[in-house]
Amino acid sequence: MSQIKKMGQKKHRIIAVVGISFLVIHFALTSIYSMDFLVLPRSVRQVSQIYTVPFFHQNWSMFAPEVPEYDLQLQYRFPTNGTWSAWNETTESCGFEYRDRAEYLEQSICSGLAYQVAQNIYFENGIRKLDRIEDAFDYGKALNYAMKMHEHFYSKEIEDSLQIRLQFVFTPKPGSTEEKTDYLEFSTFIIPAH
Repeated sequence: MSQIKKMGQKKHRIIAVVGISFLVIHFALTSIYSMDFLVLPRSVRQVSQIYTVPFFHQNWSMFAPEVPEYDLQLQYRFPTNGTWSAWNETTESCGFEYRDRAEYLEQSICSGLAYQVAQNIYFENGIRKLDRIEDAFDYGKALNYAMKMHEHFYSKEIEDSLQIRLQFVFTPKPGSTEEKTDYLEFSTFIIPAH
C-alpha cells in the first residue's frame, strides 16, 4: 500500500513541476512580447512572437482599434562640397532597423517634437512661425540626436550647419490606398565653433 502511495506522490510532483515550468515559460514569453523596450537578442524575440502571436495578437477583424493618423520620421541634411546633402532618415540611414533600440529613441524624440509643433506653431501675417518650437528642449534633442547618429555611423562630425525636418506619412483613409506624405522643415542650425 505504501508503495502505491509513493508512486502517487511522485506522479503529483511530476505534474506540479511540469505545470509550474509551463507557467514560468508562458509568462516569460508573453512578458517579452509585450515589453518591446527590453533589449534582447532577436532570436529570443522571435521565439516569443512565434508563441504569443497565435494566441494573443489582436487582428483587425476582432476589434476596431484607433489607427494612428500618421507615422513620423526624423530626417536631417548637412552641407557637403558647397551644396546640401540629400535628406537622410536619421536612424535608418545609420544602419538601424525598425525594431532596434535606436528607432524607439528616435520615435520618442519625434513624439516630443510633434507635441511642440501641435502646441507652439503659429502664423503671423500669414507666415508660419517655428521660433517657439525651435526654442524648445525637444528641438534641441532632435538636433543632438541627428548629429550624434551621424558622428557614430559616418565617424565624422558635421562641420558647420545642420537642418532637420519631420516627415509625416499619413495613414490612408478606409477604402483608400493612397499614402500622403508631408514635411515640416525647421531652420538651418549653425553649429557653434568648438
